[in-house]
Amino acid sequence: MFVFSLMFCFAVIMGSTTILSQDTLPVRWDYSDLYVSYPAEARDHQLEGTVVVWVRVDERGNVKSWRIVNSMSDPLDSAVISGIRSLRFKPRAINGRAVANGEAYVRFSFGGHYGGHGLDQYEHAVVNYNALLDMPEHTIGVLYYTERFYGRGRVRFIHGDIERARTDYDIARKRGCELPWYGKVQHDLVDPLLPHDTTSRDSLMKYAQLLSEYQLPLEALDMLLRIMAKYGEQQDVILELAKCYGVVQDWQKKWDMYRWCIQHGDTTTSVRLAASWAAYLARDDRSAVELCEELADKYPDDQNIQGNYGLALLTLERYAEATAIYQRIEDMEGDPSYYMLSDLKRHIGIGFPGKDKAREILRDVFKIPVLYIP
Repeated sequence: MFVFSLMFCFAVIMGSTTILSQDTLPVRWDYSDLYVSYPAEARDHQLEGTVVVWVRVDERGNVKSWRIVNSMSDPLDSAVISGIRSLRFKPRAINGRAVANGEAYVRFSFGGHYGGHGLDQYEHAVVNYNALLDMPEHTIGVLYYTERFYGRGRVRFIHGDIERARTDYDIARKRGCELPWYGKVQHDLVDPLLPHDTTSRDSLMKYAQLLSEYQLPLEALDMLLRIMAKYGEQQDVILELAKCYGVVQDWQKKWDMYRWCIQHGDTTTSVRLAASWAAYLARDDRSAVELCEELADKYPDDQNIQGNYGLALLTLERYAEATAIYQRIEDMEGDPSYYMLSDLKRHIGIGFPGKDKAREILRDVFKIPVLYIP
């Protein structure tokens, strides 16, 4: 079984102006030439995972080129490309104007079960051509069944119309469709950042979070920076920026965001996140170690913050001090192995140099046998 999720970003440029819509509109597309099947070779090896592809679509809806940005293995990649080559798009017109060529973001997720049926119980591809818009999330789903998979996605428009537009979309059952219901949706389309905009800050934040959720970190960063420019520095925006900077691996900016949280944050959660990131950077940034120590002194009863300070000390191979920190956690009736192991797993990217020593500390000091630390 595999799940097929779509997110499409269409663009049209009017002169030199591109206007971003906050919300989503349904799009009618034609999959009459699409055939995707879970490869037998992949099934033999029980391969699972997600393949992410960017495709360029022309104004006639044909896929002109593609680029895999998250590869799994040849059987799965080949199945994705085979399906993409025959993909056809028919975007709806907006105010009578057809949406021009643009890029489509496509996710193929392989693995798991749907409806209690395994991969080997379906032999033939039967494509359901219906597009479903599921209220209130405004997500489009397409049901296929071969090795039975279910697709969901979100459509985002960049278009040239600045006026408010409303579109109705009727969902009709077609022959061969097993889905039991119909649906109808009315949806508003409005640019959230024009000078005349009356859209609330909360709705803009929700939109930025959706971009991040659908793995479009650069677009999310752009939206968040525009929100911050318009409304000022606020904690929820800063934390979301930190998350996106981590996705694009801009570590210094992520660190700057957490520094802001430490200085201005008003919740323990933001301080814990900052402490976690400080521990991550401890080996290369002396100020990060000092910050971990400062937070540990400031929040002596917070086991999460104490655990992050312990991780920073382990990273620097200051084992005696780290042991004392984990003993403090144990004195608070906490589990030192939980914090040590969870922190090591979360920070696997730092190339932690003291895993064997950490296992030794757990075994000899806390009498906790640990066979393996990832």
